[in-house]
Amino acid sequence: MTNKNIFELTQHEKDKLGIVETLPRPRLHARFIELFRLGKKLGKEGLSMNELTAGYYNLYCKNNPSEQVYNVSKLQGRLRYYFIIYQDKDNDTYEKAKTHYDQANKTYYKDKYLFRTHDDKYILVQ
Repeated sequence: MTNKNIFELTQHEKDKLGIVETLPRPRLHARFIELFRLGKKLGKEGLSMNELTAGYYNLYCKNNPSEQVYNVSKLQGRLRYYFIIYQDKDNDTYEKAKTHYDQANKTYYKDKYLFRTHDDKYILVQ
């Protein structure tokens, strides 16, 4: 005799109980990467903070009232939390930032990070 799993239901039983299957929510890091991917698909080399905020709202919040809405400053804080951001100050260039060497850890940053241009656009480096 086999034991039935008490946590399994038929679709009819789920409908009757109001159980809705939801896809796992992507992490914020993955959402940022998706925004940059879509921006590149639309022909944008980099995205400003305003574009990132508008894109985030339109893609994730507009049709989902349970989603947390971020303003520009909060989203910028989250962006800094999830990515290392290089700026083009002191004549650094995008190409120079791509080959940044961490003296303390003796490693190159190869993972995804952001490069911030002089006109405040963020470019995802992969």
